[in-house]
Amino acid sequence: AVIGMALRLPGAINNAKSFWMALAKGRDCVQAPVKDRDLHTGYVNKPSNLLNENEHNIPRCGCYDNRGSVAKPSEFDAEFFNCLPEEAKCLDPRHRWILETSWEALENSGIPPTSLENTITGVFVGINDDHDYQDLLKKNGIIPPIATHSSPSGIAGRLSYFYKLFGPSFTIDTACSTGASALHSACRSLQFGDCDLSIVSGVKYLFS
Repeated sequence: AVIGMALRLPGAINNAKSFWMALAKGRDCVQAPVKDRDLHTGYVNKPSNLLNENEHNIPRCGCYDNRGSVAKPSEFDAEFFNCLPEEAKCLDPRHRWILETSWEALENSGIPPTSLENTITGVFVGINDDHDYQDLLKKNGIIPPIATHSSPSGIAGRLSYFYKLFGPSFTIDTACSTGASALHSACRSLQFGDCDLSIVSGVKYLFS
């Protein structure tokens, strides 16, 4: 059974209640760029001479001005999660959200997060292995002190280490089915007795 949850979604959706209200009202959470964020088009794919641009009359250029923006992506309580300032500066926002929402989900379930220390609790994180944030750091001359601070592959281990968990710990990437694959893996681990409790997370964020 799912006993707790937490969210970070476009449209200032930060908990189950606001998510349900958005669904019930049919609210469109896609909007124009906000003033404190990048005002350029979210995605531009310029035509390439290597492509047949007349093939099936499909244009090879797409420009999207509207987007689903997550509120305040730069805010993070680094000290709470035992991150040094230099580490926090390089920490992928997806790592930050997973740390925050995992804690919130445990609180939502009524489980004190610190009570999980030394338990057989599994961690299953669905995250795509793209390098947008790493490229952004390089563009600004920032070199992470440790590669895992900006690498998607390290997030499951970070969660297990932070909570002092001893169950299976996997970062999963299966393209569009990544989140569902993480959930499936968690369910199977529970069924086979690999862990007594599972923390499951899925995250996708486009940096622009």
